[in-house]
Amino acid sequence: MSQSKEINLIIEHEVLPELHEKLKSSALKAGVNVRNWNEDWQFEWPAFSNKFTIFHGSLGTSNLIKNNASWSPGVYCNINKFFCSNWYPKVSNYLVHKKWITTTVQEFVNQKEKYFEQFGSNEIFVRPDSPLKPFAGRVINKEKVSLKSLDHGFYYEELDLPIILAPIRVIGNEWRFVIQGKSVITGSGYIANNRSGTVEITEGPQWDLANEIANQIEPIDPIYIIDIAETDNELSLMEFNPFSGADLYSCNTDKIIASLIKIAHSV
Repeated sequence: MSQSKEINLIIEHEVLPELHEKLKSSALKAGVNVRNWNEDWQFEWPAFSNKFTIFHGSLGTSNLIKNNASWSPGVYCNINKFFCSNWYPKVSNYLVHKKWITTTVQEFVNQKEKYFEQFGSNEIFVRPDSPLKPFAGRVINKEKVSLKSLDHGFYYEELDLPIILAPIRVIGNEWRFVIQGKSVITGSGYIANNRSGTVEITEGPQWDLANEIANQIEPIDPIYIIDIAETDNELSLMEFNPFSGADLYSCNTDKIIASLIKIAHSV
């Protein structure tokens, strides 16, 4: 495919080497330039003037690029809009969590009795509000709540770090879908425990639900991620994720590159 606009794909290869080999192959086949991320760039950012430049790799590097590089667009990682507290209310009827509370690490530790009482359980699910995920979501017992049990001082220092509390749900199969605008372009099953993809998804109730959700909200980014999960024999929305920092598992990389090209030529 010939390109009238030069497009750069920057990949952080060591983060997701198997995926990035597929993404690179699809990009080169479509006439897209591929460059490996170089940590030294943060000290003297390449200009990439008049080129559509998009990064894919870790969330941390995505955020670094978003805050410092002048690339256009650089990343699809609209951090503020991906905070759970910003989008949960807009899709509450689809969510895995039928009830949730926003608080901070410090407030949760200081007032744990109050929060556990609200859920009527000695165990609840805790996750960061931020899409940058400074700690992994987890189930925690009331007797084990502490700053240490929430990884404070290891991955982050802020006592006022916003978090989400929710009842425990049993999660079955999970699927990841790549959204462009208001439509699904490709999807994949995945196994969260070992972070591996299963098979590409091209249709089915999971695809339909992701498409329905995408069609009902304003796009968070031109291209972003929707995760769907089985809960109690029904399908629910697990979360939204930024494209530039998300594993794409077994999603179709040819379709992803084609979507990026389409976006590049529309701006």
